[in-house]
Amino acid sequence: MEPIEISSRDFKSDDGCGRAHHVLLKKALIAPDAMAAFEDVLHAAGYDNDYAVIYDENTYEALRGKHPKARQEVILPQKDLHANERGVELAKARLGDAKLLIAAGAGTVHDITRYICAERGMPFGSVPTAASVDGFVSSVAAMTLGGFKVTVPSVAPDFLVADLDVIARAPLYLAASGLGDVLGKYVSLTDWEIGRAVAGEYHCRYTADLMREAVDAAYRSVAGVARGEREGFGALMKALILSGVAMQLSGNSRPASGAEHHISHMIELGTPWLPDVDALHGEKVGVGTILSLEKYRGWIGQQPDAIVRALAAWKPYTEALLRPVFGALTDSVMKENAACCLAQADPERIAAHWAEIQELLRALPEAQDVQRALAHVGGKTTLADLGIDESKRERILTWSPMVRNRLTFMRLLHTMHLTE
Repeated sequence: MEPIEISSRDFKSDDGCGRAHHVLLKKALIAPDAMAAFEDVLHAAGYDNDYAVIYDENTYEALRGKHPKARQEVILPQKDLHANERGVELAKARLGDAKLLIAAGAGTVHDITRYICAERGMPFGSVPTAASVDGFVSSVAAMTLGGFKVTVPSVAPDFLVADLDVIARAPLYLAASGLGDVLGKYVSLTDWEIGRAVAGEYHCRYTADLMREAVDAAYRSVAGVARGEREGFGALMKALILSGVAMQLSGNSRPASGAEHHISHMIELGTPWLPDVDALHGEKVGVGTILSLEKYRGWIGQQPDAIVRALAAWKPYTEALLRPVFGALTDSVMKENAACCLAQADPERIAAHWAEIQELLRALPEAQDVQRALAHVGGKTTLADLGIDESKRERILTWSPMVRNRLTFMRLLHTMHLTE
């Protein structure tokens, strides 16, 4: 297959959306045996060999024979390694004074590395070892700090090298996780459009189209990924990288995170009535995507009257309302929703834009089609697959919008529960 190269020069800085776009990624290479060209990419991005690479034990093994020629290697213990205070301290205790840090691994290693880079004001490079998550070129770190899942402004990589020989050797469930993260963009892009329609939110058509094109290509690559074909993994990896680029273009995670991610976050938070779930982020997003699609497409052909009435009657949340749902997390949830996005949603705009919203819902893929795609690569597709009883479904759908102060169609549906 032909190498896939991505550069900041590929993207428009001004497309008429009202905001200047800035892409921090100088160069990305996705190809079989891409690590053979690692130093070429490193030097093209303007760096010399004064760098350290952070791995975990599994990712160090995954790159056998293809390790960058670093001044220092930091190999973190695999057991109980998470993107939290402990993970950061483990890495910092082993680091020397290299001028550039490179993350070689999947999501956890990347979040730990970019967090340290942000703290120290250092540049950052990326070597994914599996197509498992969309955060490789993100400018934020998904961390658990103080026991609460937070998104921390951080550092995007200046360059990325994705070796498809390495990525295709990774366990298939890791690619299934990445696919779940990618297919979730169908929901998040729809939620972004709805935010524009009912609250006048900023929206960039150029960025949204770029993201949707990459997601469609990844969707078409499912059979190739299942067969272990480099082309399939290349399409999936490109979509994961362009998700991060889309966040850089828009200045936030709007193109890549909507109701499907809020479901994942609620499961990750330690909500008192949900079990601890041992699953990857993208696996939870994939299940959240299927649940969201079922809910959203269930509104095709319906009228907006109930939503309009509920939004008009909405009042700010109280501790008494949230404490039975979120328990010890209530104070954090109250703080997140202090300036609630529902205050910006106009009931009249919902009615005025309902035909447009209906078209957006019709354009979503069928939930069973996404379910089949994930199942084809061995992915998780139900709450039961995550170890959650199906009886929790409606409570998850009702309250998951609260974990992030972001207007989604699920958040609008949530207001009906409050007025009931």
